[in-house]
Amino acid sequence: MSDFPFATPFMTAGAEQCRYFIGEEIGMHATVCGCKALAGLSYCAPHARIVFQPTRPFATRVRRDIDVAVAPANADHEPDLTEIYS
Repeated sequence: MSDFPFATPFMTAGAEQCRYFIGEEIGMHATVCGCKALAGLSYCAPHARIVFQPTRPFATRVRRDIDVAVAPANADHEPDLTEIYS
């Protein structure tokens, strides 16, 4: 792990060390980054940017420009998209 010069076993990482997991293993026997963590966080600056991504707009917001399909009262099933948009 030459990309991580401060790599440290997770169980021995100090309170001020980055705890971003590196490698394939997770849990008590895993290895973490080990660099100096940002104040109040468990991660160094580069790994904090990975872990704390900005939120994206909710993908399924209500769209007011689309009519809502409602099944007729006598329908024997809920309509699917092929029936709605055909």
